Amino acid sequence: AKYDAYIRDANTYIEDGNLVMENKEESIVGDNPVGQWNYTTGWVNTDQKRSWNGSQRSAYLEMRMEFPAGSKVRPKVWMTPLVGWPPEIDMWVYWGNLGGDRTDEFHTNFIYGERINRRIVMVTDFLEKYPGFHKYGFLWTPTKMEWYIDDEFITERNRG
Repeated sequence: AKYDAYIRDANTYIEDGNLVMENKEESIVGDNPVGQWNYTTGWVNTDQKRSWNGSQRSAYLEMRMEFPAGSKVRPKVWMTPLVGWPPEIDMWVYWGNLGGDRTDEFHTNFIYGERINRRIVMVTDFLEKYPGFHKYGFLWTPTKMEWYIDDEFITERNRG
């Protein structure tokens, strides 16, 4: 499967009633993508198990999550179609300290057509404003998408 190079089942576990997807600094050689990697991570997917299509019927997804601080982190919750790619909707993406201008930023991303990429920055200085656990909501209707943090409207994207 895609990303198998650095995903480890042992990095995904339940602790104190919470699902944990842990990043670990460890050397690993992988084949998808090919390379030598210095980190491993956890992974949860619903591929072929559960699907949503808000363009046909409205859908609301809500999660209670805590995003990690530190360098080399980029956790995300995203959707891709059952078959093929693109499109891709990155519902919640956090950029930790990756260097350059991508630091402590929370955004959404749309990839469609010929890999057209549309990023919307939702929150800068994210962990300063939202430390710890929070409730993240995503509403997808036939005409728009809306994002919420702790029931507070953050942004929207209209169809088209």
